[in-house]
Amino acid sequence: MRNFKKLALSFITILPLFSCGGGGNGSGGKVDPDPEPPKPAETYITVTVRSTGAELSTWTSDYKAVDEVLVIKSNKNWTTESTADWVRIEKGSGVLSNLIMDWNITGKERNATLTLKTEDNAKTLTIPVTQEASDKIAKADFRDMMLLEYDRSEADYKGYLLYNKDGRVQWLFDAICVGSARYNGQSIGEGEGLVHLDKTKTTNLMNEYFEDGKFLSKINKVISGIKPSVPGKFIPRKIVLTIPLIVNDNWGELDGIELHPSNETADGRADRATIAKWFVDECLKRFAEKDYENLQLIGFYWHEENGKIWEENGMKIADHIHSHGLNFYWVPWYNAYNNTKWKDYGFDAAWLQPNYLFYEEEYPDKSQLYNAYDKAKANGMYLEMELDNLRSLQRQIEYWDVYEEKGVLENWPLVYYESGSMFPSRENISDPDWKAFHERVAEDIADRQKKFYNHE
Repeated sequence: MRNFKKLALSFITILPLFSCGGGGNGSGGKVDPDPEPPKPAETYITVTVRSTGAELSTWTSDYKAVDEVLVIKSNKNWTTESTADWVRIEKGSGVLSNLIMDWNITGKERNATLTLKTEDNAKTLTIPVTQEASDKIAKADFRDMMLLEYDRSEADYKGYLLYNKDGRVQWLFDAICVGSARYNGQSIGEGEGLVHLDKTKTTNLMNEYFEDGKFLSKINKVISGIKPSVPGKFIPRKIVLTIPLIVNDNWGELDGIELHPSNETADGRADRATIAKWFVDECLKRFAEKDYENLQLIGFYWHEENGKIWEENGMKIADHIHSHGLNFYWVPWYNAYNNTKWKDYGFDAAWLQPNYLFYEEEYPDKSQLYNAYDKAKANGMYLEMELDNLRSLQRQIEYWDVYEEKGVLENWPLVYYESGSMFPSRENISDPDWKAFHERVAEDIADRQKKFYNHE
């Protein structure tokens, strides 16, 4: 009993400690309001480049295509936009996405902006993007360009590119126009019995330009082998690609539209221009992707030697080529339709064919060479040099004599047409007269190259 009284007393003693103030919270009996809910996390979005771990705030790269893995973290769903179709962010899985950039084949630097935005619009990232122009796809002047209508052997290409005089090696042609006048051994173009290119055949022809072991890859390989032996700074050899002659009532489709290229109707000529622009774009993509070490694409050559494309459609093609920062070239025959109106077609330069070598009956003496010079000079054109080791040596000597006399060799860029194998075979010529002429031309070209590029 006494223990119970002691326990009761202790309880009475302690009780005030718990009941003081009546409220138990020191607030005079007032009850606190509900506690504030926790603040939501602040919206964030971050972008880093996985390969480096660096934050992506801006991007600058060369002309090559890009496929870079990004790590994008955010506590909200997000979207991405681009101001240009050549650069974009493609969402992947989880936090990984890809920065995708196409090859720059425009011939000039280009800029865009990538924007990432959270769904609540609380956070926005803007990433400026710059892609530099390619020095491999850019217009440039040349001094001596050889027109080649079919692929050659490595030994032949070496003969066009290199001159060896008394143990001193020098560059020859600084430009080569790559093209084809044949499809599976048959001539392409207009007229009965010729191969009329459709889309498949046009694509196959273009494939040969870029196929490993043919045309461009072979030229690039030959240059790699010989450039260590040539003194002085190496300058990439210029490449001009030929737009083939395409006339076909049923060529095929582009973007779901059937095309019927011809010279007979305005619509047919317009279709030819459409195909030419497509051909240019396809060639540019392939050239960029190949990334040839020793070659520079400077422009395109119009295969047709008359003005049947007409000015309006010629300008469409020219404007398209110029939009890529490249040049458009033409080599019309002497009496070709509208050849003196070459500027109206959008060509950047034109070389007149004297045709003196191939039309002996029509042009019986070298006065034709002077006429060709006068006509070219009067119309702002240049002159073509025509070579063939199966035709008159004397006429070819007269070409060179007149060109030397008139200052063409000293002042004008030249385009050369060779229907034989003069340059590749010059070291094996036994006839002293032919050999002397071959050596004269080769030595003059080497000298033109030396002066043009300030080689020692």
